[in-house]
Amino acid sequence: MGRARPGDAHLGRHHRRAARRGREDRQARPRPARPRRLARPGPRRQSPRRPARSPPPGVLRRPARRLCRVGPRRATRSRDGRRGRRGRRDRRGAGLRASPAGSRGRRAVRGAVEERRRPAAGHLHLRRGPRRARPHPRYQGAGSSQIVPTRLDDALTEMRALAGADLPFAPGYRLDHGEPDEALVEQAREVAAAAQVAVVFLGLPEGEESEGYDRAHLDLPAGQRAMLDAVIATGTTTVVVLSNGGVVAVSGWDARVAAILEGWLLGQAGGGALADLLYGVANPSGRLAETIPLRLEDTPSFLNFPGDPDQVRYGEGVFVGYRYHDAVRGEVAYPFGHGLSYTTFAYSDLTVSVKGADEEIEVEVAARVTNTGGRQGREVAQLYVSAPSATVGRPVRELRGFTKVALEPGESAVVRFGLGYRDFSYFDVREGRWAAEPGTASVHVGASSRDLRLHAEVTLDVAGRRPPLTPDSPLGDWFADDAGRTALLGVAREPSRFLSEEYARTLGSIPLSRLARFPGSKIDPDSLEELAARVRDDRP
Repeated sequence: MGRARPGDAHLGRHHRRAARRGREDRQARPRPARPRRLARPGPRRQSPRRPARSPPPGVLRRPARRLCRVGPRRATRSRDGRRGRRGRRDRRGAGLRASPAGSRGRRAVRGAVEERRRPAAGHLHLRRGPRRARPHPRYQGAGSSQIVPTRLDDALTEMRALAGADLPFAPGYRLDHGEPDEALVEQAREVAAAAQVAVVFLGLPEGEESEGYDRAHLDLPAGQRAMLDAVIATGTTTVVVLSNGGVVAVSGWDARVAAILEGWLLGQAGGGALADLLYGVANPSGRLAETIPLRLEDTPSFLNFPGDPDQVRYGEGVFVGYRYHDAVRGEVAYPFGHGLSYTTFAYSDLTVSVKGADEEIEVEVAARVTNTGGRQGREVAQLYVSAPSATVGRPVRELRGFTKVALEPGESAVVRFGLGYRDFSYFDVREGRWAAEPGTASVHVGASSRDLRLHAEVTLDVAGRRPPLTPDSPLGDWFADDAGRTALLGVAREPSRFLSEEYARTLGSIPLSRLARFPGSKIDPDSLEELAARVRDDRP
């Protein structure tokens, strides 16, 4: 029998015995299982004093089975060709292997992206040195966009796995300050001199770009440039991989390297994606979503930003990005939409058909894309339109569509685009609607905004812009309208030198109501309201 507790002293003998029996019954009775808190993904630390035990039946097993059912089941193909489940965990925790689609999205910006120049296994040497300790590129932005990854792949480990060799590594520069470190630069130069191919990882440190402030230049840190110059000077074939959130200037060194792979901010599985691209496991097919200028002064907002203390003027208007560079016919480092591949593509057989008129107009564009290289690849065909414009400033060309097509060697496919009234229009602020002008439009299909392979012209059967004429309408609008010009010449009391084509060009911006008060205009100001109403009635 159990011993009496101190709290039972006030009870009699029989009552204490009954209390003990009640406690013993409650202890023998199975207790309901308490729900356990789910821990973060990753290896669980088990206390050495407490043996591991499985959860009670019905507590975690059923929810776990349900989570497995609703989880992603899309299959991806691994390097050895076997199919596996996307997002599968391994012993190191919940990690993701970069899918082929993620690798393809990186942009091969320049140079030796031909298969014959891919790095050979065992001869690839890596330079990277964030604080001389971390052998992986920067993978995410700063500020509120930062996350804690479940697992982080680094390029060096992934490349060593593909090469099957312990590839040498030299930091080359520091990230805690931008100045060159002569000892690190010399170490990188020595390793590069003994290599067949040197892969140099460059980019912007976390302190160079973030939310809340703007960069004052496009240059890489001086320490990275010094290391790159030293590696190039060895004569070893050099490939540059960039990790940056915003554009960096490459015009000072891009012609001296064999290839540039623009990775931007890669994400936690970016290391594997870079390795796949460098070794040709995946074929790059990404395209630049912005123009890479030669220098900061070439950007369209250079004269307007940051502006005055209390005001910023968006003076570039619609001429943003490639629209500005095309309008001024300026040279750029790499144009909008640019990207290379381990294969090549040819464009042919452009056809354009038009049906309908005015706001119901429909234009169908088709072109054939052929893989002329030796391996499978994906091409991004881009459609640009040059619309006619006689009254407002319009960009030289505007992107109106793009599509990606996967092709085997020698395979062809027809890409198709559909255009409508809005694709040839601009927004008329005076009338508050989209307006297109009649005339001849140009349609271009190609691989970037500066690599346009095919061209055709199409006649637009749309009603021209005819703004309503009022006494305050400029003289140029009255002369541009047939009915307005006829009515204006007929209402003059006698021939007026102001009512001529020559003066319409010279004084075309002056409102008619103000011009009527000029000495010698021969126009009665009081008759303009009636004249404008008559013109509106006479218009077809």
